[in-house]
Amino acid sequence: MNVKKTLAASTAALVLIGSVLPASAAGIDAGYVKALKENGTADLILNVDAYRAAYPDLDAAFGDDTNAYIMHYLTAGMYEGRTMGVLFNPLAYAEAYSDIKEAFGDDISAVVNHYVTFGIAENRTAGTAGVYADLAEAQRETAAGAPVDVGNPAGEHITCIYNNGVLVRREFYDANNRLFQFSVVTDYNGAANSYTETVYSSSNVLVRVDKYVNGVRVSTTGSNTTTGSGTTTGGNTTTGSNTTTGSNTTTGGNNPSGGHITCIYENGALIRREFYDANNSLLQFSEVTNYDGATNSYTETIYSRDDVFIRVDRYVNGVLQ
Repeated sequence: MNVKKTLAASTAALVLIGSVLPASAAGIDAGYVKALKENGTADLILNVDAYRAAYPDLDAAFGDDTNAYIMHYLTAGMYEGRTMGVLFNPLAYAEAYSDIKEAFGDDISAVVNHYVTFGIAENRTAGTAGVYADLAEAQRETAAGAPVDVGNPAGEHITCIYNNGVLVRREFYDANNRLFQFSVVTDYNGAANSYTETVYSSSNVLVRVDKYVNGVRVSTTGSNTTTGSGTTTGGNTTTGSNTTTGSNTTTGGNNPSGGHITCIYENGALIRREFYDANNSLLQFSEVTNYDGATNSYTETIYSRDDVFIRVDRYVNGVLQ
């Protein structure tokens, strides 16, 4: 079926099911869907065969035009609550992560692009089917009590640290950007986003061991404190190499303990630094004030990991005064 027929079929189906094309779907057209299929991204969004089989009205409207099902889902189906065969819901993804919502609003194509380009690597699992066949099955299993990862209970962010492309550690921060848990990651499989995560409190007390498959927690041993919602800030950082993670954290720097320094930013301003030893255990952290990004100047109040005041440093042009 050519592009004109695809568009006509999609429009006919929208009329058939009584839908109105949302403004947020304005950028979703035949060319966009074609690009999704050509680069393999469409397979991360929708299982076309399952979607078609679940909804006879769409089968009657589209027949064998696979592109039309993808276009329908992104322009109408997700607004109608169709979840069978669906692997990713841009609406749920944007609502779960405030930085995505703020950056892209209701621009569905931009949200999809973020997920496939950054979100998967950043372990952003909200709005995805995970290990399940589709969103409908994931919702049923979650309602039945299956151990699905639901983000950061402290409500702030998670920083992921990678070594040569392998996830080795995650850090969980509270609403005040203070570390409250960290994890050591083993058996990492990047292609499947699967790994084993041993979680500790900020004072190195073992909390639990979790197993993830396709980015979804499928089992846990020990106390389960990962409840609630949150956002994941960060992505592919390399410990000790001064690389920027998203727009909020940087990992690297000169840490005399032999580990790394994590810098946390808010709206472009440095607000906190964290100092880790060679075993990736938090040693000290600081609260940064009077930050001047143009001159890399700031005042840094340093505390032990137990919140005991140590000293106040003043930096000008990045040099300790």
